[in-house]
Amino acid sequence: MTPPPTGTCDVATLGPLGAFAFDADGLGEVASAAGDGEAGYNIVEFMLTFVALIVITMILIQFALLWHARHVAQAAAQDALRTASDYQSTAAAGQSDGYDYLHQVAPHLVLNPQVAVTRSATTVTVEVTGGVLSVGPFHLTVRESASGPVERRSP
Repeated sequence: MTPPPTGTCDVATLGPLGAFAFDADGLGEVASAAGDGEAGYNIVEFMLTFVALIVITMILIQFALLWHARHVAQAAAQDALRTASDYQSTAAAGQSDGYDYLHQVAPHLVLNPQVAVTRSATTVTVEVTGGVLSVGPFHLTVRESASGPVERRSP
């Protein structure tokens, strides 16, 4: 067995626990790597980063829901327009088809949908509005419209 070194010496090694040095009685002691008052900051940094990633993910999901809801509302408006602009069709038939499309394609995506169809002798205008399913404190709405000519019979 070798005798322990005597006196003090500089840092001998760096290990996973910090700096290991010998003191005057030859016993080793560990100097903490976070000895300057930063103990526990790793978990705080991790939590801040984790919360930021969750918020960014929620914003991206909300953007995707808004994008999809706009396309669904536009497709519902176009479907209602096709029906309402048919020869001898009515605005009520177009409105019914618009609601049916929304309920079949995305029943929970567009909240409280409203389909307004206006039919004159020459044009049909459809407007679809509603709220968007939310994943946070966001309250977004969609409003899409379509318009086109009424089909007429030519002599």
